[in-house]
Amino acid sequence: MSEARESELSQLWHSLDDHGRSPLHHHVSSVLCHVDAVDFLIQCGCDANKPDAKGNSCLSLYVGSFHLKFDRDIFYLLIWKGADPLWVNERQENLAHLLMHHKGADHETLNLLFDLGLDPAARDTDGKTFMHHGAIHGAFTEELVEFLESIGALDLHTRDSIGKTPLDYAEEKAHQKFSDVILSHFAGKWKESFKNLSAVASTLL
Repeated sequence: MSEARESELSQLWHSLDDHGRSPLHHHVSSVLCHVDAVDFLIQCGCDANKPDAKGNSCLSLYVGSFHLKFDRDIFYLLIWKGADPLWVNERQENLAHLLMHHKGADHETLNLLFDLGLDPAARDTDGKTFMHHGAIHGAFTEELVEFLESIGALDLHTRDSIGKTPLDYAEEKAHQKFSDVILSHFAGKWKESFKNLSAVASTLL
């Protein structure tokens, strides 16, 4: 490959769009993000820890975006390549807050974040912990509840800035009504989440 061609490709990998995003930012935000592609882009020169114009890191974009499947290997790779696991955004949301937007949030990833120093009791600007976020998004599978209970991180009764607990949000979401047929199809996740939290709620008082 000619030096001119290599220079052009180098400029491409380091290029940023109008939102300060590199090719890596865009790929980790995509529905079909793949670990080999992430590794390739980093090897080509994309910075795994460079924030976009709004302060979003590649790791936070991966965790906070919708994917057909959350890939733990991508998460580990980004951290290994320099991404900050203790990142927070302007709303003081951390990676655990964002991870809980996914049903059955990967408990091994949560455990790694806690081991790396992320505080399970950390709150965003609305006073919400990762538990509040999980309740709002219907994240609590039976397996996740068991894991959080085993490490002492299943806090259902802390109140946010408007006085609501994670259990309050879980109950509200479980009983909400949907006029949209498509949304109604997903209502089961909130019912399941509330059921799993309710099963252990009385033991945590």
